[in-house]
Parts: sequence; C-alpha cells; structure tokens
Amino acid sequence: MLALAATSFWYGRFAFQNTANPPDYYWMAPAITFATGQPFGKPLPAKNSPLYEFLTRQRAELSVADAKAQIDPPDLFDYQERYLFLAVGYWWRIAGIKWTAVAQVAAALHVLAILGVYATLRLFTPLLLSLTGALWMSVSSLQLMFVPHVRDYSKAAFILATIPLAVTLAYRARSRVTMFAAAVAVGIVIGVGIGFRQDVIVMVPITVACVLLFRGRRPWTSLSEKAQLVAVFMLALIVTSLPIVSKFSTKGSNSYHVILLGYADPFDDALGVTRSMYRVLPYYDDAYVAAVLSARTETQTGRELVFSTPAYDRAGRELWIDVLRHFPADVFARVLGACNSSLNLLFANQPMPLLHPMPAESFWRKTYAGLNHFKGWGVALGVMLMVVASLAAPRLGALAAFLLLALGGYPSLQFGDRHYFHLQAIPVFALLTVCWAVIVSPAWIRRARWRSVLGQLGVLAIGLLMVTVVPLRVLQAYQSRHVDGLVSGFLAGPRTTITPEFVQRPDAKWLLRWPGVAGKRSGVGPLSWAYYLVEFDADVEAPPAIGLRFRSGPNATACLRVLTAPPKSGLVRFGVATYSYPGHEFEGFEIRDDAVKRVRGIYRMAENGPAEIPLELRLPEDWRRRPLYQRLDLQGGLHEAGAEEKMPVAFWTCT
Repeated sequence: MLALAATSFWYGRFAFQNTANPPDYYWMAPAITFATGQPFGKPLPAKNSPLYEFLTRQRAELSVADAKAQIDPPDLFDYQERYLFLAVGYWWRIAGIKWTAVAQVAAALHVLAILGVYATLRLFTPLLLSLTGALWMSVSSLQLMFVPHVRDYSKAAFILATIPLAVTLAYRARSRVTMFAAAVAVGIVIGVGIGFRQDVIVMVPITVACVLLFRGRRPWTSLSEKAQLVAVFMLALIVTSLPIVSKFSTKGSNSYHVILLGYADPFDDALGVTRSMYRVLPYYDDAYVAAVLSARTETQTGRELVFSTPAYDRAGRELWIDVLRHFPADVFARVLGACNSSLNLLFANQPMPLLHPMPAESFWRKTYAGLNHFKGWGVALGVMLMVVASLAAPRLGALAAFLLLALGGYPSLQFGDRHYFHLQAIPVFALLTVCWAVIVSPAWIRRARWRSVLGQLGVLAIGLLMVTVVPLRVLQAYQSRHVDGLVSGFLAGPRTTITPEFVQRPDAKWLLRWPGVAGKRSGVGPLSWAYYLVEFDADVEAPPAIGLRFRSGPNATACLRVLTAPPKSGLVRFGVATYSYPGHEFEGFEIRDDAVKRVRGIYRMAENGPAEIPLELRLPEDWRRRPLYQRLDLQGGLHEAGAEEKMPVAFWTCT
C-alpha cells in the first residue's frame, strides 16, 4: 500500500510539473493570504509586481515580503474553495511559496483518489487485483491530465475516497464500532471535500440512500439503527463543512446556475441523446443563463435579481424544477446516457501534452488502443457486474445497480469531461470484479443451486427493466402528450404582428429588423428581452434556416446563431427567446437571399416561452407526429433518422 501511494504521488507530481498546457492559477491568489498570515481574502497585486508575475506564472517562486498586497474581501467562489486554499497556503508556509509545492498538494490528492479506488476494490477482490486496478487508475492519462487542474481534480479525490466508506457503512460493517466509525469518517471526508470543490456534495444523498436502502435485511428494517447512523454522518458532515456551507445562506452557491448550464446543446452528443424540435437552453454561457433568470424573475415578481445571491439560487431552482416537471423523459434519458458514457470510460484514453514522456507511456498507449476496440460494451460490463453481485447476494446486486445509476448518472447535470473523468474507476472496478468472479467460478458452480440462481437472475432482469426501460417509456408517453399541449397552447396564445424592415447585406443575406427589436426593457437594469415566432414557408429543395444577428461594436463582436428545421414542405415555425445586454444586443433575423419571399410572418409573443421556459422551437408542419422527447442512443452520437439532426448548427459563430 505504501508502494502504491508512493507510485501515485510520483505520477501525480510528474503530471503537474510536466504538463505542456498548465492552467491559469490566478484564481489561487487567496492561498497567498494563508501562506503569509494575512486575513483571508483576495490579494490585489500591482501590475508587473513580483506577486503579479508569480500568479501569472512568469516566475516560479515568491518571497513572503513580495507576497504582501492590499487584500480584497473574499467572494463567493473564494469561500467555496477555502479548504483548498488552506491546504496550499499552509503547505507554502512549510515548503515556500512556489509552484512546485502546489505539485505536491496535487500529487497528495492523486494519492487520496487512488487509495479510494484501492479500498473499494479491496472490499471485493484479492490484493493483487486491487493493486492492479489502483495502479491502472494511477497512471491513466485521463486522470493525470486533470491533476494540474487542482480545483477540478480535488473533487475526484474526495468522491473516490467516499465510495468505499459508503459501501462499508451500507453493507460491510458489522459491529457498532465499525458502523459508527465509518459514519464519522464518511461525514468528515465529504465535509472536507465540499471545502475543496462543491461538487462533492453529491455524495451526501448517495450516502444517505445507501444507508436507508441497503443497511439491514430490508429498507424498512433496522430503522432505529439507520436513523442513528444518518444522524452521526450528518453531524460529522455539518461540523466539517459548516465554515463553507454557512456562507451559502448569505452569498448563495450558484449550484442551480451550473445545473442549468448542463442542459445546453453542446452536452447532447456526449450524452448520446438526440435533439427534438425544442431546445431547453441553446447556449453554454453564464451571461445567457443569468439573463434568462433575471428576465423570468422580473416578469414574475417585478424585482431585480442579483447574481450570486440566495435569491438567484431560488430563481435557478424554480426554473430547474419546471424543467424537471415538463421534460422528465429528457432528464431520465440524460441520466441513462451519462451512465452509459461513464461505463465506457474504461476504453478511453486521452493523449497528454507533456514536456517529457511519461514512464511506460508506450505500453499504456498500446493497452488503451486495444481496449478501444471494445468501446460501446460498457453497459454489458455494468450488467455483468450486477449479475456477479446478485449471485453473491441479492442485496449486494441491488447496491451495485444503485451505485452504477447514481454515480454514473449524476454527471448528467453537466456532462463535461472535467465533471466525470474520475468515474473511470467504475468500469475498472467492474472489469476486475467480474474477472475475479470468473476465476472463482468453478468452485461456485459445483455447489450452486441452479434453480435458485435462475430465479435470482430473473429477478435482476425484471428489476433492471423496471428501473430503466419501463420508466423511460412511461415518461416519454407522458412528456409527448404534455409537450404537445404546452406548445400548442403557446402557439395559440396572444401575439403581436411585427412589420420588419428588410435590409440587404453584401453576403447574399437580408437583415430583418424593426423598432424595439430588443424587446421589453428591464426596469432595474440594462437587460432587454422578447420572445419571437417566425413563420416560414418551407421548400424541400432549400431547408428553412434563419440566423439570429447580434450587433457588433467597439467592445463586442457580432455573433450569429443559425436555426434550421427538417427539409419538409409546408409551414415551419421558429420560436426563440432573445436577450440583449451590454456587448450582446439582438439586432434582428438574417434570411438567405433565396428565402426572403418565404417569410410568412414575425410575431412577438406575450410570454417568454411555453410555461415561461425560454424554449427554442424548430417546428415543421408535422411536428406533432415527431418525437417530443430526446431519444437515447447507447452507441453515442446522433441518430440518422432526422435530417434536422444531421444539419450543422452554429453555436455563437462570430464574424
């Protein structure tokens, strides 16, 4: 174990020190205050001062005297990562204020993550296989490429360290001492982890569910014991995380802002879901989400909404709940897509831009090249893990299924690689556990009662269908009817006809603009918004397309978003919410020269979108006969069924 820790530390430090593309570390400025004994805050270095050069990586070391600067009060993001700043700052007190010392902190986090993988494997596999899996994760380029990104990597360390403790608490602990020790330990690990990266908070409901559902013979038994364990866990969690979470009540957390960003179009392909005739959030952009929430809040309450406040969190939560309520099939499909993608991380390897080659790099590259041939088999691997666990004990099989869905599915909230890379541990664990089951299977087969075995497998198959396929189909049927009524009612609602001015552009396009194009002006800020519906006579020879033009200026660049629809003849409707704020002012619609005569009408709608959700609509005439939900493709990528899905869509194409 010491050798494993030493190896992991060396690889983590090597990855940090040899990355060819180091991230921006200016955000780490608050760690300077802990290193120099100043009040916690954000140092404000003078331009070209030693402190400025250190934070911009122009110099590698900094003296304590040069680190002194005016201190600004900490903001929300500083409080959210206070424990990370503490760790770096106090280590700088010992090792000196230098970037090589941060490499040691990052390497220590890598060790914590790898020991978590080892401990999880050790619960179910022998020493050699446990060491193999941990070493696999230790040298995985998918893990090492994020080690220099200390802020993002830190969550991996604490999440992976939490998993074996949660499993022990739910299934393995027998004595009261072991149970309560595990409850305290998991509370401390999660509580401290929240102070490194807020994402770790996802392990709180997962841990509580593990205790309530899988501790004891049945979910409804041993309730007193479960209540005591949850209470001890929560107490340890609150004590360790209180300095962080106490600030959320006064400064907000922005957690729902991040979740809403996860519904942006760019994540669909990675999740393996197709796009329907609507978009919940077309842009992955902080300013866009803030504008959506501000306009929605002012429309509903008449009050101003300030970014990074508890009121902003409430507004984000309300919009997210509306999305869950109106599009439950999409949400569930994205969870299943995230599980599928996470299980296939075993067969993925990211090339690392390093200044020096990593030891044994050619061996691992060849290994992953071979594994890549099995890409797409992740679901089969997950099912095999559940089969093996169920044959050992039905309760263990249920626990394995729950953890696969919970851990694999939560990144669907925002499926960027920096949010799920650490889940490569799941298929690594699954593969080695299945391998161990195969090794010991001859002895098991001789004493197995096959009637009982077949019964257990039947129960497992029914259970999997009941928690995956059946809910998905039910939710799709519900959502189809619900969205049909939602959109139909919106289209039939009040509207104002717009008479645009047609301005010819030199690039064979026309700009359609009109007075008050930006829409309703905010009474408390510079924001303006409107929801427009464009009706278009489609021609199968020329698929309908319109562009949203945003004004360029001295400090802004014109951006164009292109909306397309399936190439079907008949009436096509484009619905879009537009938001204008400084540097991003809506100017009008662009139409190709050959399509100007096919614009039937432009209307300003009375609402900000169906159910006050700023949906982007692309409705062909037969839209009711098309799927009104996102479809899941376990092979990843888009289906070939819809021409609209194959047509390129420009996101913030700037000219």
